[in-house]
Amino acid sequence: MNPEKKTGANGMTYTYTDFLADVQKAHSDMQGHWRFGQCYFNTMRSKRPALAEELRGSLFDPFHRDEVDQLTHNWARENW
Repeated sequence: MNPEKKTGANGMTYTYTDFLADVQKAHSDMQGHWRFGQCYFNTMRSKRPALAEELRGSLFDPFHRDEVDQLTHNWARENW
C-alpha cells in the first residue's frame, strides 16, 4: 500500500484525506447554498490553487455538479 501523498509548506502536511474533510465541512456550512462540487472546487482553490487551476474547465471539473465522481477523485489523488 502506498502512503498518501502529502503537500504543505514549512513542514506542515496536508493530505487528500484532510482536503476531503475540509470539503465536507464547507458543504455542511454552506448547506443549501453551494453544490458539493462547488465546495470541492472552492476548497481546492483555497488549499491548492495551482491544482484547482489545472482542474478548472477540464472534464473532471466538478464545480457545476451536485456530486464529485470517482474519476475526479482519482485525478485529484494522482495529482495531489
